[in-house]
Amino acid sequence: ISNALTVDGTTTMTGAATATTSLSLGTTLAFAATAPTITSACTSPTVTHGGAVSFQVDVGGTCAATTTIVLGLPAATNGWACTGYNKSTATATIEQSADSTTSATLINYTRTTGIALAFADGTDLVISCTGR
Repeated sequence: ISNALTVDGTTTMTGAATATTSLSLGTTLAFAATAPTITSACTSPTVTHGGAVSFQVDVGGTCAATTTIVLGLPAATNGWACTGYNKSTATATIEQSADSTTSATLINYTRTTGIALAFADGTDLVISCTGR
């Protein structure tokens, strides 16, 4: 494995590279160091452990009827593709159901039935998002 970056057949850089705020491919934002915000979830959700590339969300409390979480993200040209898993509940899974240039919506499902499932208070999600 080489430590060189090759673009269109030409070596453009060797050694380590650090992107402090974002990484774009052409003019399209691919990765952002800015941590997402939670615009809709249970009461008092928190984001920890990283920027938009990979992060952990505690959905908060008072989740009795909450099955979705909406992430606020930096502006991406064509929207966001997010994947993740429910770290707290092995029988649940999360999937992205919608996105815009500045947000992504994830739904919590029962793994065996595919039926939307309310988050348990304090559920931890591990999520990764890539700009499109």
